[in-house]
Amino acid sequence: MNHFFFSIAFRPLFLLAGLYAPLIILLWLLHLYWQPFLNLAEQNPVMWHSHEMLYGFVAAGIGGFLFTAVANWTGRPPIHGMTLIALCALWGIGRLVMLFGNDLPAIVTIIGDLSYLMLVVAVLWRELYLAGNRRNYIILGCVGLLLVFNLIYHLEVRNVIPPEQWSIRGAIGTVVLLISIVGGRIVPAFTRNWLMLVKPGSATPTEMNRYDISVVLMTLLVIPLWVALPDHRITGASILLCGIMHGVRVSRWKGLATVGEPLLFILHLAYVWIPVGFILLGAGMLFGFGSNAGVHALTVGAITCMIMAVGARAGKGHSGRPLESDLLLNLAFLFITLTTVLRIVAAFVYFENLIQLTGLFWIGGFSLYLMSMAKILLTPGPDKKVGI
Repeated sequence: MNHFFFSIAFRPLFLLAGLYAPLIILLWLLHLYWQPFLNLAEQNPVMWHSHEMLYGFVAAGIGGFLFTAVANWTGRPPIHGMTLIALCALWGIGRLVMLFGNDLPAIVTIIGDLSYLMLVVAVLWRELYLAGNRRNYIILGCVGLLLVFNLIYHLEVRNVIPPEQWSIRGAIGTVVLLISIVGGRIVPAFTRNWLMLVKPGSATPTEMNRYDISVVLMTLLVIPLWVALPDHRITGASILLCGIMHGVRVSRWKGLATVGEPLLFILHLAYVWIPVGFILLGAGMLFGFGSNAGVHALTVGAITCMIMAVGARAGKGHSGRPLESDLLLNLAFLFITLTTVLRIVAAFVYFENLIQLTGLFWIGGFSLYLMSMAKILLTPGPDKKVGI
Protein backbone atom coordinates (compact mmCIF):
# COMPACT_ATOMS: atom_id res chain seq x y z
CA MET A 1 0.00 0.00 0.00
CA ASN A 2 1.84 3.09 -1.29
CA HIS A 3 -0.99 5.64 -1.13
CA PHE A 4 0.29 8.92 0.31
CA PHE A 5 -2.47 8.99 2.95
CA PHE A 6 -1.00 5.93 4.65
CA SER A 7 2.63 6.92 4.15
CA ILE A 8 2.93 8.51 7.59
CA ALA A 9 0.86 8.23 10.76
CA PHE A 10 -0.09 11.85 11.34
CA ARG A 11 -2.44 11.95 8.34
CA PRO A 12 -5.00 9.22 9.13
CA LEU A 13 -4.74 9.22 12.92
CA PHE A 14 -4.88 12.97 13.49
CA LEU A 15 -7.72 13.13 10.96
CA LEU A 16 -9.62 10.44 12.88
CA ALA A 17 -8.99 12.28 16.16
CA GLY A 18 -10.10 15.59 14.66
CA LEU A 19 -13.31 14.12 13.23
CA TYR A 20 -14.21 12.03 16.27
CA ALA A 21 -13.75 14.78 18.87
CA PRO A 22 -16.69 16.93 17.68
CA LEU A 23 -18.80 13.90 16.72
CA ILE A 24 -18.63 12.33 20.16
CA ILE A 25 -19.57 15.58 21.91
CA LEU A 26 -22.46 16.13 19.49
CA LEU A 27 -23.81 12.62 20.12
CA TRP A 28 -23.42 13.00 23.88
CA LEU A 29 -25.18 16.38 23.99
CA LEU A 30 -28.05 15.12 21.82
CA HIS A 31 -28.41 12.04 24.03
CA LEU A 32 -28.44 14.07 27.25
CA TYR A 33 -30.40 17.15 26.29
CA TRP A 34 -32.61 16.11 23.37
CA GLN A 35 -33.55 12.43 23.36
CA PRO A 36 -31.75 9.37 24.76
CA PHE A 37 -30.92 7.31 21.69
CA LEU A 38 -27.49 5.76 22.31
CA ASN A 39 -27.54 2.01 22.86
CA LEU A 40 -24.93 1.91 25.63
CA ALA A 41 -25.68 -1.40 27.35
CA GLU A 42 -24.15 -1.39 30.88
CA GLN A 43 -22.54 2.03 30.40
CA ASN A 44 -24.06 5.23 31.70
CA PRO A 45 -23.74 8.21 29.33
CA VAL A 46 -21.12 10.01 31.43
CA MET A 47 -18.85 6.97 31.62
CA TRP A 48 -19.26 6.30 27.90
CA HIS A 49 -18.50 9.95 27.12
CA SER A 50 -15.37 9.83 29.29
CA HIS A 51 -14.24 6.54 27.76
CA GLU A 52 -14.65 7.67 24.18
CA MET A 53 -12.87 10.96 24.79
CA LEU A 54 -9.90 9.21 26.42
CA TYR A 55 -9.68 5.85 24.65
CA GLY A 56 -11.11 7.07 21.35
CA PHE A 57 -10.17 10.67 20.60
CA VAL A 58 -7.07 10.95 22.80
CA ALA A 59 -5.80 7.47 21.89
CA ALA A 60 -5.97 8.34 18.19
CA GLY A 61 -4.02 11.53 18.84
CA ILE A 62 -1.41 9.63 20.84
CA GLY A 63 -1.01 7.12 18.01
CA GLY A 64 -0.67 9.93 15.47
CA PHE A 65 2.08 11.54 17.52
CA LEU A 66 3.98 8.41 18.52
CA PHE A 67 4.09 6.79 15.10
CA THR A 68 5.16 10.04 13.48
CA ALA A 69 7.83 10.77 16.09
CA VAL A 70 9.19 7.25 16.51
CA ALA A 71 10.94 7.40 13.15
CA ASN A 72 12.94 10.38 14.42
CA TRP A 73 13.65 8.66 17.72
CA THR A 74 14.89 5.43 16.13
CA GLY A 75 16.12 6.32 12.64
CA ARG A 76 13.85 3.60 11.26
CA PRO A 77 11.33 4.09 8.43
CA PRO A 78 7.99 5.67 9.44
CA ILE A 79 5.06 3.41 10.28
CA HIS A 80 3.12 3.20 7.03
CA GLY A 81 1.15 0.97 4.68
CA MET A 82 -0.68 -2.08 6.02
CA THR A 83 0.48 -1.57 9.60
CA LEU A 84 -0.98 1.91 9.62
CA ILE A 85 -4.17 0.72 7.91
CA ALA A 86 -4.53 -1.99 10.58
CA LEU A 87 -4.13 0.60 13.35
CA CYS A 88 -6.84 2.79 11.83
CA ALA A 89 -9.16 -0.17 11.22
CA LEU A 90 -8.83 -1.45 14.78
CA TRP A 91 -9.42 2.05 16.14
CA GLY A 92 -12.62 2.24 14.06
CA ILE A 93 -13.76 -1.21 15.21
CA GLY A 94 -13.28 -0.10 18.80
CA ARG A 95 -15.51 2.92 18.29
CA LEU A 96 -18.23 0.82 16.68
CA VAL A 97 -18.31 -1.83 19.38
CA MET A 98 -18.46 0.85 22.07
CA LEU A 99 -21.44 2.44 20.32
CA PHE A 100 -23.32 -0.76 19.41
CA GLY A 101 -21.91 -3.18 21.97
CA ASN A 102 -25.30 -3.85 23.53
CA ASP A 103 -26.01 -6.26 20.67
CA LEU A 104 -22.68 -8.09 20.95
CA PRO A 105 -21.21 -10.61 23.40
CA ALA A 106 -19.19 -8.86 26.09
CA ILE A 107 -15.94 -10.55 25.02
CA VAL A 108 -16.36 -9.22 21.47
CA THR A 109 -16.89 -5.69 22.74
CA ILE A 110 -13.89 -5.89 25.06
CA ILE A 111 -11.48 -7.34 22.51
CA GLY A 112 -12.75 -4.99 19.82
CA ASP A 113 -12.15 -1.97 22.03
CA LEU A 114 -8.75 -3.08 23.36
CA SER A 115 -7.32 -4.19 20.01
CA TYR A 116 -6.15 -0.75 18.86
CA LEU A 117 -4.07 -0.04 21.95
CA MET A 118 -2.77 -3.61 21.91
CA LEU A 119 -1.42 -3.06 18.42
CA VAL A 120 -0.03 0.37 19.37
CA VAL A 121 1.92 -1.26 22.22
CA ALA A 122 3.16 -4.10 19.98
CA VAL A 123 4.29 -1.86 17.12
CA LEU A 124 5.89 0.73 19.39
CA TRP A 125 7.77 -2.02 21.26
CA ARG A 126 9.01 -3.46 17.95
CA GLU A 127 10.31 -0.10 16.75
CA LEU A 128 12.05 0.77 20.01
CA TYR A 129 13.48 -2.73 20.49
CA LEU A 130 14.88 -3.06 16.97
CA ALA A 131 16.52 0.36 17.28
CA GLY A 132 17.84 -0.33 20.78
CA ASN A 133 16.06 2.84 21.92
CA ARG A 134 15.73 2.22 25.63
CA ARG A 135 15.32 5.91 26.43
CA ASN A 136 11.73 5.81 25.18
CA TYR A 137 10.67 2.61 26.93
CA ILE A 138 9.01 4.91 29.47
CA ILE A 139 6.71 6.09 26.66
CA LEU A 140 5.92 2.46 25.89
CA GLY A 141 5.14 1.95 29.58
CA CYS A 142 2.66 4.83 29.54
CA VAL A 143 0.80 3.38 26.55
CA GLY A 144 0.79 -0.05 28.18
CA LEU A 145 -0.66 1.48 31.34
CA LEU A 146 -3.36 3.14 29.26
CA LEU A 147 -4.23 -0.28 27.82
CA VAL A 148 -4.52 -1.73 31.33
CA PHE A 149 -6.86 1.05 32.43
CA ASN A 150 -8.98 0.46 29.33
CA LEU A 151 -9.41 -3.16 30.38
CA ILE A 152 -10.30 -1.98 33.89
CA TYR A 153 -13.05 0.17 32.37
CA HIS A 154 -14.78 -2.90 30.93
CA LEU A 155 -14.49 -4.72 34.25
CA GLU A 156 -16.01 -1.71 36.02
CA VAL A 157 -19.03 -1.28 33.75
CA ARG A 158 -19.82 -5.00 34.05
CA ASN A 159 -19.44 -4.90 37.86
CA VAL A 160 -16.63 -7.46 37.83
CA ILE A 161 -14.82 -4.92 40.03
CA PRO A 162 -16.37 -1.96 41.88
CA PRO A 163 -17.41 0.80 39.43
CA GLU A 164 -15.23 3.44 41.07
CA GLN A 165 -14.06 5.11 37.83
CA TRP A 166 -10.49 3.90 38.39
CA SER A 167 -10.20 3.56 34.62
CA ILE A 168 -11.12 7.19 33.94
CA ARG A 169 -8.89 8.75 36.59
CA GLY A 170 -6.09 6.37 35.66
CA ALA A 171 -6.30 7.24 31.97
CA ILE A 172 -6.31 10.99 32.64
CA GLY A 173 -3.33 10.68 34.96
CA THR A 174 -1.43 8.48 32.49
CA VAL A 175 -1.93 10.88 29.59
CA VAL A 176 -0.88 13.83 31.76
CA LEU A 177 2.23 11.84 32.73
CA LEU A 178 2.92 11.26 29.03
CA ILE A 179 2.61 15.01 28.37
CA SER A 180 4.90 15.80 31.28
CA ILE A 181 7.56 13.51 29.77
CA VAL A 182 7.24 14.34 26.07
CA GLY A 183 6.14 17.95 26.58
CA GLY A 184 9.05 18.42 28.94
CA ARG A 185 11.35 17.54 26.06
CA ILE A 186 9.76 19.27 23.09
CA VAL A 187 8.33 22.51 24.51
CA PRO A 188 11.61 23.94 25.87
CA ALA A 189 13.58 22.50 22.94
CA PHE A 190 11.35 24.11 20.30
CA THR A 191 11.32 27.34 22.29
CA ARG A 192 15.10 27.39 22.60
CA ASN A 193 15.55 26.80 18.87
CA TRP A 194 13.04 29.52 17.97
CA LEU A 195 14.51 32.08 20.38
CA MET A 196 18.05 31.46 19.11
CA LEU A 197 16.81 32.03 15.56
CA VAL A 198 14.44 34.96 16.08
CA LYS A 199 15.79 36.62 19.23
CA PRO A 200 19.50 35.75 19.39
CA GLY A 201 21.09 36.61 22.67
CA SER A 202 17.83 36.46 24.65
CA ALA A 203 17.35 34.19 27.65
CA THR A 204 16.45 30.62 26.72
CA PRO A 205 14.54 27.88 28.58
CA THR A 206 16.30 26.13 31.41
CA GLU A 207 17.96 22.90 30.33
CA MET A 208 16.36 19.71 31.66
CA ASN A 209 17.80 18.88 35.06
CA ARG A 210 17.01 17.00 38.25
CA TYR A 211 14.09 19.28 39.03
CA ASP A 212 12.33 18.18 35.83
CA ILE A 213 12.92 14.55 36.79
CA SER A 214 11.43 15.21 40.25
CA VAL A 215 8.30 16.71 38.65
CA VAL A 216 7.82 13.64 36.45
CA LEU A 217 8.36 11.33 39.45
CA MET A 218 5.87 13.32 41.51
CA THR A 219 3.33 13.02 38.68
CA LEU A 220 3.94 9.27 38.61
CA LEU A 221 3.37 9.15 42.38
CA VAL A 222 0.04 10.97 42.39
CA ILE A 223 -1.57 8.75 39.71
CA PRO A 224 -2.09 5.68 41.96
CA LEU A 225 -3.09 7.96 44.85
CA TRP A 226 -5.77 9.63 42.74
CA VAL A 227 -6.95 6.31 41.31
CA ALA A 228 -7.23 4.52 44.65
CA LEU A 229 -7.92 7.36 47.12
CA PRO A 230 -9.65 10.14 45.19
CA ASP A 231 -11.23 11.74 48.28
CA HIS A 232 -8.34 11.45 50.74
CA ARG A 233 -6.69 14.61 52.04
CA ILE A 234 -3.23 13.13 51.48
CA THR A 235 -4.13 12.69 47.81
CA GLY A 236 -5.42 16.26 47.62
CA ALA A 237 -2.29 17.69 49.22
CA SER A 238 -0.03 15.59 46.97
CA ILE A 239 -1.84 16.65 43.81
CA LEU A 240 -1.80 20.29 44.90
CA LEU A 241 1.96 20.09 45.47
CA CYS A 242 2.38 18.37 42.10
CA GLY A 243 0.49 21.22 40.43
CA ILE A 244 2.74 23.83 42.05
CA MET A 245 5.80 21.89 40.91
CA HIS A 246 4.51 21.80 37.32
CA GLY A 247 3.83 25.53 37.54
CA VAL A 248 7.41 26.22 38.54
CA ARG A 249 8.62 23.93 35.78
CA VAL A 250 6.73 25.61 32.95
CA SER A 251 7.67 29.09 34.25
CA ARG A 252 11.31 28.27 33.38
CA TRP A 253 10.52 27.76 29.67
CA LYS A 254 10.15 31.43 28.58
CA GLY A 255 6.62 30.90 27.29
CA LEU A 256 5.67 34.59 27.32
CA ALA A 257 8.45 35.28 24.82
CA THR A 258 6.57 33.11 22.28
CA VAL A 259 3.22 34.95 22.35
CA GLY A 260 3.86 36.27 18.86
CA GLU A 261 4.32 32.74 17.50
CA PRO A 262 0.94 30.99 18.06
CA LEU A 263 2.05 27.53 16.91
CA LEU A 264 4.71 27.58 19.62
CA PHE A 265 2.80 29.51 22.27
CA ILE A 266 -0.06 27.00 22.23
CA LEU A 267 2.38 24.30 23.39
CA HIS A 268 3.17 26.41 26.46
CA LEU A 269 -0.50 27.16 27.05
CA ALA A 270 -1.36 23.46 26.83
CA TYR A 271 1.26 22.63 29.44
CA VAL A 272 0.10 25.49 31.70
CA TRP A 273 -3.25 23.73 32.04
CA ILE A 274 -1.46 20.89 33.88
CA PRO A 275 -0.57 22.98 36.95
CA VAL A 276 -3.94 24.73 36.76
CA GLY A 277 -5.72 21.38 36.61
CA PHE A 278 -3.74 19.76 39.39
CA ILE A 279 -4.12 22.79 41.66
CA LEU A 280 -7.89 22.87 41.09
CA LEU A 281 -8.10 19.11 41.56
CA GLY A 282 -6.07 19.07 44.77
CA ALA A 283 -7.82 22.11 46.19
CA GLY A 284 -11.19 20.54 45.37
CA MET A 285 -10.27 17.49 47.43
CA LEU A 286 -9.02 19.58 50.34
CA PHE A 287 -11.77 22.19 50.39
CA GLY A 288 -14.71 20.19 49.17
CA PHE A 289 -15.68 21.75 45.85
CA GLY A 290 -15.21 18.56 43.85
CA SER A 291 -13.05 17.44 40.96
CA ASN A 292 -14.93 18.61 37.85
CA ALA A 293 -13.01 21.84 37.42
CA GLY A 294 -9.61 20.19 37.73
CA VAL A 295 -10.55 17.21 35.54
CA HIS A 296 -11.70 19.45 32.69
CA ALA A 297 -8.66 21.73 33.00
CA LEU A 298 -6.54 18.61 32.47
CA THR A 299 -8.64 16.98 29.75
CA VAL A 300 -10.04 19.87 27.71
CA GLY A 301 -7.15 22.19 28.50
CA ALA A 302 -3.88 20.27 28.73
CA ILE A 303 -4.63 17.11 26.78
CA THR A 304 -6.78 18.53 23.99
CA CYS A 305 -4.68 21.65 23.43
CA MET A 306 -1.53 19.53 23.29
CA ILE A 307 -3.07 17.13 20.76
CA MET A 308 -4.15 20.06 18.57
CA ALA A 309 -0.78 21.79 18.87
CA VAL A 310 1.31 18.70 18.21
CA GLY A 311 -0.98 17.59 15.40
CA ALA A 312 -0.68 20.94 13.65
CA ARG A 313 3.07 21.09 14.13
CA ALA A 314 3.61 17.50 13.00
CA GLY A 315 1.39 17.98 9.98
CA LYS A 316 3.10 21.15 8.82
CA GLY A 317 6.63 20.02 9.58
CA HIS A 318 6.38 16.53 8.13
CA SER A 319 4.62 17.69 4.98
CA GLY A 320 7.34 20.21 4.19
CA ARG A 321 5.25 23.28 5.04
CA PRO A 322 6.41 26.28 7.11
CA LEU A 323 5.93 25.95 10.87
CA GLU A 324 3.51 28.86 10.93
CA SER A 325 -0.03 29.18 12.19
CA ASP A 326 -2.94 30.72 10.26
CA LEU A 327 -6.19 32.48 11.10
CA LEU A 328 -8.32 29.32 11.19
CA LEU A 329 -5.81 27.51 13.39
CA ASN A 330 -5.53 30.49 15.75
CA LEU A 331 -9.32 30.61 16.03
CA ALA A 332 -9.38 26.86 16.72
CA PHE A 333 -6.89 27.32 19.57
CA LEU A 334 -8.99 30.22 20.89
CA PHE A 335 -12.22 28.22 20.77
CA ILE A 336 -10.72 25.27 22.67
CA THR A 337 -9.25 27.64 25.25
CA LEU A 338 -12.69 29.23 25.70
CA THR A 339 -14.17 25.74 25.96
CA THR A 340 -11.77 24.97 28.79
CA VAL A 341 -12.54 28.20 30.66
CA LEU A 342 -16.31 27.77 30.27
CA ARG A 343 -16.16 24.15 31.42
CA ILE A 344 -14.24 25.17 34.52
CA VAL A 345 -16.75 27.95 35.23
CA ALA A 346 -19.59 25.43 34.82
CA ALA A 347 -18.12 23.44 37.72
CA PHE A 348 -18.68 26.39 40.06
CA VAL A 349 -21.58 28.42 38.70
CA TYR A 350 -24.86 27.30 37.17
CA PHE A 351 -26.03 29.04 34.03
CA GLU A 352 -28.78 27.55 31.95
CA ASN A 353 -27.43 25.98 28.76
CA LEU A 354 -23.77 26.62 29.73
CA ILE A 355 -22.79 22.99 29.09
CA GLN A 356 -24.45 23.12 25.67
CA LEU A 357 -22.62 26.38 24.90
CA THR A 358 -19.35 24.77 25.94
CA GLY A 359 -20.08 21.87 23.60
CA LEU A 360 -20.73 24.27 20.71
CA PHE A 361 -17.38 25.98 21.28
CA TRP A 362 -15.71 22.55 21.28
CA ILE A 363 -17.42 21.53 18.02
CA GLY A 364 -16.61 24.93 16.49
CA GLY A 365 -12.97 24.68 17.55
CA PHE A 366 -12.47 21.30 15.92
CA SER A 367 -14.37 22.37 12.82
CA LEU A 368 -11.95 25.28 12.41
CA TYR A 369 -9.02 22.96 13.12
CA LEU A 370 -10.09 20.53 10.40
CA MET A 371 -10.66 23.36 7.92
CA SER A 372 -7.11 24.59 8.56
CA MET A 373 -5.54 21.13 8.45
CA ALA A 374 -7.59 19.59 5.61
CA LYS A 375 -5.09 20.29 2.84
CA ILE A 376 -2.20 19.01 4.94
CA LEU A 377 -4.00 15.81 5.94
CA LEU A 378 -5.74 15.04 2.66
CA THR A 379 -3.27 16.00 -0.04
CA PRO A 380 0.23 14.69 -0.75
CA GLY A 381 3.25 16.72 0.22
CA PRO A 382 7.02 16.34 0.32
CA ASP A 383 7.05 14.32 3.57
CA LYS A 384 10.10 15.14 5.64
CA LYS A 385 11.51 14.10 8.97
CA VAL A 386 11.04 17.27 10.99
CA GLY A 387 11.19 16.68 14.72
CA ILE A 388 8.09 16.87 16.87
